[in-house]
Amino acid sequence: SGRRWKTIANNNVSIDWTNHFYNTFLVKRSLLKPINPFHVSIDSAYDLQQTISLNAHGISFSLTKVKSFNGIVAMKYAVTYGIASKRPSDSSFTTVVSGTSLRQTHSLSTPTRDGDSIFVWLMAVDIFG
Repeated sequence: SGRRWKTIANNNVSIDWTNHFYNTFLVKRSLLKPINPFHVSIDSAYDLQQTISLNAHGISFSLTKVKSFNGIVAMKYAVTYGIASKRPSDSSFTTVVSGTSLRQTHSLSTPTRDGDSIFVWLMAVDIFG
């Protein structure tokens, strides 16, 4: 949250959300840590779900630790133009980082001219979507 003036005359914009988003519920309860196996004989016909996939966000995880930054497993962004920009619909957001490529910065190129107003919207995604 906040506004910054872009003073360099090029189309590059860098976004940095380092430690800005935090899912207290997941982190404080250690819900993203690895799960120790519980050895009991289960018939293989019943042992079908060792990996869960959340296809809506392209996130997969298993009994190993879920890769995240502060409980966030994916980041999405959208760009709007104009002084009175409203929040874009969820479908117009682009996934920028998820899974093994998690990082807390992103660079993008936006066509701008002197005096333009651009808004970069970020959406943090946790394992629940």
